[in-house]
Amino acid sequence: MSSSGRLYRFGSQLQPIDKHAPIRRLNLAIGQKSEVRAAWFRFPSFELEPLSQVYLRIDASTYTYESGGGQFTADLKVDAFGFVTNYPEIWEAED
Repeated sequence: MSSSGRLYRFGSQLQPIDKHAPIRRLNLAIGQKSEVRAAWFRFPSFELEPLSQVYLRIDASTYTYESGGGQFTADLKVDAFGFVTNYPEIWEAED
């Protein structure tokens, strides 16, 4: 959850673009971690549910993303603008 306790963002099963906004907004320093709460839109059921997410900045271009209380984790590679360039086993940008 964000420090204000508000719903932080809207998430969907469309990845990796939905990781860009929290990475940019959090602006984490290397080694810093933050929990956010998303509204998760499930498709095709169209159900909306809360989802806690954790972002940990590993280095200048790597974030560890965690959701479901640690049931899912991935090390995301990002470019200088915070766009995910590699989401292991899900997506990779082309040069």
